[in-house]
Amino acid sequence: MAKTLFSIIITSYNQRNSIRNAVDSALAQGYAGREVIVVDDGSTDGSPAILAGYGDAIQLVKHARNQGVCEARNAGAFQAVGEYLVFLDGDDILKPWALTVYGRIVEAFRPKLILSSLSLFQGPAPVLDPDTPPEIEIVRYDNLAEKDRSCRMSGSALVIEYQTFHKVDGWTRHFGLMEDYDLTVKLAYSGRAIQILAPSLVLYRIHMTNMGHNIHGLIPGCLKLAAADRSRNYYFARSRRLVPCPLIGGPALMVVRRAWRAGLYAEGLKLCCARMIMSPSVPDRNVP
Repeated sequence: MAKTLFSIIITSYNQRNSIRNAVDSALAQGYAGREVIVVDDGSTDGSPAILAGYGDAIQLVKHARNQGVCEARNAGAFQAVGEYLVFLDGDDILKPWALTVYGRIVEAFRPKLILSSLSLFQGPAPVLDPDTPPEIEIVRYDNLAEKDRSCRMSGSALVIEYQTFHKVDGWTRHFGLMEDYDLTVKLAYSGRAIQILAPSLVLYRIHMTNMGHNIHGLIPGCLKLAAADRSRNYYFARSRRLVPCPLIGGPALMVVRRAWRAGLYAEGLKLCCARMIMSPSVPDRNVP
């Protein structure tokens, strides 16, 4: 029996129209050492019946009431036995060769964290070529705090070593929006990190409930990041500040721009005064 290297953790809350795409994409991975865990976070739209239909093909964790995405992800991680946790939101899709690429990176580098790349789509799920792409383009960092390349952040883009994830107590409970940035900041000094530039491994579904559309939720999320950094609350960074750092400064600048476009000038100024937006001085890294 193959060793379980990857635990794919899918979270679902009232995602009847997309959850089958997410689960099918996980089960279609041509990789022997994996398990698929699905956490239904108190759905009331009929999607639990869809998940029940998968039987023993998945491990199904059911919440009696909605507890939020961070609690759901942590519940899946608690059930996992894989060496690496692959998170996938219930409206996103893993490309057919995602675990093959992750497996090659793990075998070569044994990173603490992999930051994947996303492709955006709207509407019906696209038909994907099952062939594995021949080339993988990455950037290696001694710590994720050194990251100097932009990326679209999402819970579905994160692959984290099991032990490292649990050292930081996983996803911060009840954090609210920008919880994915919070977790990467918690892991900023956890050790070797790999950022995948190509190929894209996840299809990210665009819809009206995406995080980026909720500016009133993004602003308090940014302020929480700044407060935690100032108080040294992050496990691996207790002896050092993360500002200036693209992990905080980049998303904060994005939120400030969206706040000002929405006419929320006072809120944008408040973020600036939180000293989150500073120019990072990180040297260029060669892409192997």
